[in-house]
Amino acid sequence: MQKNKGKGIVLPPPPRKNSGKLKKVFDRSRVLLKSLLSKRVLKNKEHKNSPLNPWAFIRVKNEIETLRASLNSIVSPNGGISRGVIVYNECDDGSDEVIREFCKKHHGFVCVEYPYQVLSVEHLKKERLYKKTLPEFYEFALSFIPQNEWFIKIDCDQIYDLEKLEKSFLLARSFNDVVIYMQLNLHIFENQVYIRKQDCVVEHGDHFLMCNREVYFEEGYVSSDDEKICSYEMLKRNFSSRIKKTQCVLWHFPYMKESRRELAKIEDYVPISKYKSVVPEKYLSRIASDMFDEKRILRFLRGKNETRHLQGKT
Repeated sequence: MQKNKGKGIVLPPPPRKNSGKLKKVFDRSRVLLKSLLSKRVLKNKEHKNSPLNPWAFIRVKNEIETLRASLNSIVSPNGGISRGVIVYNECDDGSDEVIREFCKKHHGFVCVEYPYQVLSVEHLKKERLYKKTLPEFYEFALSFIPQNEWFIKIDCDQIYDLEKLEKSFLLARSFNDVVIYMQLNLHIFENQVYIRKQDCVVEHGDHFLMCNREVYFEEGYVSSDDEKICSYEMLKRNFSSRIKKTQCVLWHFPYMKESRRELAKIEDYVPISKYKSVVPEKYLSRIASDMFDEKRILRFLRGKNETRHLQGKT
């Protein structure tokens, strides 16, 4: 034994023959402690690395018809999403003003203007000489979210049921979990809610909650000819993930914005009251009945009595 001045007696090291066993015990203890700490972090809504405290990952270009209602649907004085990044570009419909107003009110959100033109999904090849791709736009937005913190992709043509959305965060119990969201595709014709006959519910995996680690976007090509290219952003992750599917938490209005509204044809839809005739049976058990409540949907869309943007074309 050796004495350590001022600190009492220091025990001798264990015999060498036991060092291997002790190392195994130490390693197991370290793994267990790490697991316990991870679970504690995951369940702590105040922790920056918890899925209960995700960043909203938002990109905007001329979404004035649904923008305010969408943003207001993810926040609440008593909860909701408390932080996020909103990157916008080429807005000429007042969307940028709504975004700046929202960020002034909700200090956990930051807004950034992307200073470049961005290619549409379908574009001319010559446009690639002077415009940025969708993956470049997405990568720019993602760069504002710290590594190893969680983020959820929020689209501003979608309105969220916040109570259901927050419950979905609880599905993430490991840093490898990825929660994906289904979309209920709707439109408004003369202040009445309609649901698409085909593809009324989609679950492609492109709306998600995940941890920002080893994540990036690259370009995926749909088609190409001598003059045109059709491509989109494709999420990639360099880790083994476990997919978690949740119940429906949002309404999607893909053709409400002015540039797309003419694509919505009333013959492609049925009134929301007839949803059982078009929604596949496999999805019905995961969609609460109040998600088909027309009055409720209109209340969410109107927000602060904003009815001027609800008139669709027949």
